[in-house]
Amino acid sequence: MGKGGLVIAARSTIHCALIALAYSSASPRLRLLGVHDTASVAVKAATGIDRPLVAIVNGVGYHTEVYCSLLWTFTQAGTMPSAFVLTETTSGIEHIISGWYTRPFQHYEGFLGKACDYSVVVFATFPEYHMDMANKVADKACPGQRFVLIVHNPGALESSGPQAFLGRVEATLMALAPHTVSAAVQALARIDLAHAVPARLFVPVFPIGNLSSSCESESACTAAESAQKAFVLQGLFQSHRRDYNGLLDAIENNKELMTSPLFLLRLIGRGELEIPEALQGKVLKETDMAYKEYYRTIQEAIAVIPAFSSDAYYTVKASSSVAAAIICGTPLLGDQLLLETYSYLDDSAVHLLQPGDKDAAAMARLLALPAFEIAWRRDAIQELREGIYRLNGEVVEGILMDQASRQ
Repeated sequence: MGKGGLVIAARSTIHCALIALAYSSASPRLRLLGVHDTASVAVKAATGIDRPLVAIVNGVGYHTEVYCSLLWTFTQAGTMPSAFVLTETTSGIEHIISGWYTRPFQHYEGFLGKACDYSVVVFATFPEYHMDMANKVADKACPGQRFVLIVHNPGALESSGPQAFLGRVEATLMALAPHTVSAAVQALARIDLAHAVPARLFVPVFPIGNLSSSCESESACTAAESAQKAFVLQGLFQSHRRDYNGLLDAIENNKELMTSPLFLLRLIGRGELEIPEALQGKVLKETDMAYKEYYRTIQEAIAVIPAFSSDAYYTVKASSSVAAAIICGTPLLGDQLLLETYSYLDDSAVHLLQPGDKDAAAMARLLALPAFEIAWRRDAIQELREGIYRLNGEVVEGILMDQASRQ
């Protein structure tokens, strides 16, 4: 490893070992938490204080990584959360998490009849698709019940339905990236609810283990030893989300990528997307993957390509590509703005674009990465992920302790 690599590795180790990030409810400033702060999560969970009963609820066939991250964090906090989801759309995720979550998933529609059994109700998607269920639960007026609401589109909070709901329940909001927490705080302020509804940062990560049959460990899963060095672009095949056409055109016009026997871009997601004839064998579209294959594909990649088509993922939306990369221990390909916006990341997690660089040119350079550099980045991302677990644990512990004090 060169001098620069050693500096980044050292910075990554210090960053992950010493701090976790949490959001203050009173301000969108990030607060740094030391090791002693985050260690309190495990201590408090072991104090014998009764843990509130928790339900994680998601009635849509996506945001699976969000409800699994919630299940992991609430489980680590000493609760035994129940999961109410669309059981026919889990795509095998229950098998991936079975090492730490063994309770059977319950069907979403069955939650309403059991709602008052739980003092903490967590909607993994809010307000979209869940307002009817949320209002029906609120109508039950279950004693002392608190709602935890994961917000994906902060602007939606200003609609009349969510605004009325937030005004009549005890609620905490969670958003999935620092900039979306800030956007949620601003939305709450515009509807005069910032004083009553706290907003917290919750980064959707959870452990999946090593899913590759060809890798002895996560850090050894380098993709450098395979015949091709695959890059991954994941998500719905929608041009307003990711610049598929721009990226495919750039690849087709990059001689190094087009002539390299090593290069492969794997597009994994759902929807319609036409691959140009010239890119057959260089770009592979894969749809409707089970989660084991989905995460294994990302785990074995050399890098995840965000390819954002607008600035929305820097201002009002959180990227699922960033979360997927950290879950799988695979670096992202991005610029300084990505690091600054997703400020829980560090240099180890991102192959930085050079000034004026484009994704295709950067991918061509990454084809020459030695296996040891890929391995140390994966090790550093594992440490980073542990720090994020502590961040999420601190946030959840605060909610649980506050709820317990009200019982």
